[in-house]
Amino acid sequence: MQTRLLVRGAVCAVLVLALAVWSTAQLSGNYTIDPNGSGPSNYTTFAAASAALAAGVSGPVVFQVASTTFQEAVTFNPVTGTSAANTITFVATGNPAVIDANGAQDGLVLNSTCSHFLFDNFVIKGFTRYGLSLAGASATRATFCTFRNLMVDAPATTSTSVYAVYCYYNNDCIFEDCVFAGGGRVFYTQQINRNFMRRCEFDGKGQASQLASLWNSNDSDNLYENCFYHDCGPSGYAMYIDYSQYGNMIWHNTFLVNTSQAAVRLGSLSSWSRANSFRNNIIVNTGTGGCIWYGASATALDCNDPDYNCYWAPNGNVIELQNGTTFTKGTLAQWLAFFTSPAGQAMIPAGGGTTWDNNSIEANPGLVSMTAPYDIHLTGGSPCINAGTKVYVAGPWISYNASYVVATDGEGDPRDATPDIGADEVVVSIVGSGSGLPGTSIAFALLAAADAGLPYQMGSSFGNGPIPIDTRTIGLSLDSVLVLSIGGTLPGIFQNYAGLLDAQGKATASFNIPNIPTLKGIRIYTAFVTLSPAAPSGVSNISNSFLFTIQ
Repeated sequence: MQTRLLVRGAVCAVLVLALAVWSTAQLSGNYTIDPNGSGPSNYTTFAAASAALAAGVSGPVVFQVASTTFQEAVTFNPVTGTSAANTITFVATGNPAVIDANGAQDGLVLNSTCSHFLFDNFVIKGFTRYGLSLAGASATRATFCTFRNLMVDAPATTSTSVYAVYCYYNNDCIFEDCVFAGGGRVFYTQQINRNFMRRCEFDGKGQASQLASLWNSNDSDNLYENCFYHDCGPSGYAMYIDYSQYGNMIWHNTFLVNTSQAAVRLGSLSSWSRANSFRNNIIVNTGTGGCIWYGASATALDCNDPDYNCYWAPNGNVIELQNGTTFTKGTLAQWLAFFTSPAGQAMIPAGGGTTWDNNSIEANPGLVSMTAPYDIHLTGGSPCINAGTKVYVAGPWISYNASYVVATDGEGDPRDATPDIGADEVVVSIVGSGSGLPGTSIAFALLAAADAGLPYQMGSSFGNGPIPIDTRTIGLSLDSVLVLSIGGTLPGIFQNYAGLLDAQGKATASFNIPNIPTLKGIRIYTAFVTLSPAAPSGVSNISNSFLFTIQ
């Protein structure tokens, strides 16, 4: 009897051990996070998924997250086994998944040494302190994490203890196509390195003191590219760069604020430190403040690279300098003249590689709309078109990749060889009933299919509205820009002209847009006249139904 009990006890022990091993198995493969889901590969909460990850991973892991609201604050601790190959992905397909912290301090927290996490298509809200927190110390930091299509919605506040995003000591992280909104400081960084911020929006909700806070010491080699910063508080900043910043690249951004301060503050108690590049940016301040405030004495600023920017401060001074001697505030022209003086020359020590705004412009950038709802596309007459550069000027202490270029704009359109300033690149393409790059043929179709076999004329007007057609002479009238007629004597851009409508009422002529940068933003109105000897006026049909926009 005793022997039997011992055997049973051994069997039970083996069973418990097996269950323990199964429950702590490392994850690999595909899983779901769905409150209404079931099965061994589904987790009903993020907390359950986080607990399962405590055992580590043995391969790449993907969590398909339900497009619903999760009423929980989410925290992840380091996971053993993660690497560039063994990533942990959380993705919501369709509508975003919502993490509602429901009044907790922080929404989504990645603790020290979390690495190779990826979050795609999420909304984070309902927190009282940090929406996304990447916190660590010099030796324990979040690394190689990616955040895409993330909306972090902080409360509108002036409190500098509330951030949409808190980046502290994290390295090599990527933020793409994200919206960071609210908080006294919307996006706060300290001691971060090699992080990329691409095509992101920073919204201060009209109260934030700083939209992007590059704060305190030793941020280095970070990239801010094709981002849109707007609506700081009435005395706030769009970007506040303080203390020691090294090798940061701030290119092709659009800043649009209404504040009594400068839109962008570069440097403070020490200097805006070494080898930072601030190029191809549009900075607009419609308040009483200026665009750029250099917060140091002239001799403390060294070896940075601010150039090819567009400044517009209709109610304030474009550029200000702390503790300047012959220059403290004024226009861009006065700022440039300052460099001809000994005090200005002292800002660039021997060996410095910078032109200091030599190619920048002071002008209205010609945005489609500078009031909400904003439209930061450039209009056709914008001075920012083809006014930028792809060249990064290397100087002493340079650490950023000097060969790097911004290949696309905020919408993914390719940058020209001579790029536009700002987050938008005006690409010569046609939007209407057809699309194409310069030189691409576009076929036109008339509405009147019954006119098959009749001859027609066609012409186009650039920019000035529909073409007036004189039915008495069956001619196409000139406007102040340009009219091109297939039957006229002006230079033509219509090709493959057949002169007769087919059975579907289509014209066989094609329309070739010339590659003229000044046409960007222009509308093209195309008119057709169908000729019929049997009609009293000789005109059977007139159509102005074709409208194209070059953008």
